[in-house]
Amino acid sequence: MALLTVPIINIASYWTGAEARKRELAQQVGEACRDMGFLIIAGHGVPSDVIAAVDDVSHEFFDLPLEEKMQVVRPAPDVTRGYIPMEGENVARSRGEYAPGDLNESLP
Repeated sequence: MALLTVPIINIASYWTGAEARKRELAQQVGEACRDMGFLIIAGHGVPSDVIAAVDDVSHEFFDLPLEEKMQVVRPAPDVTRGYIPMEGENVARSRGEYAPGDLNESLP
């Protein structure tokens, strides 16, 4: 089933729920990833001040000039650390297809 909105999955019951509930949550996450490719996780228990601090630090980094961000660039395509610049990745390539680079930057 194709989704039209990003699903919000509340995982609070994972920590206290029965195995059947854990499997149900895993199924929901899998379905969201297959159908939409994105999901929002609620009920994770991360304090809002921690989320705000990470958001602030993220903005500080991504607001830097490109030259500064490139000082910590990902060393190789198969490495999951380091800065990935705009158009530095492409989801279509993972499926053997060609498309221009993705319009995002990231720091995994």
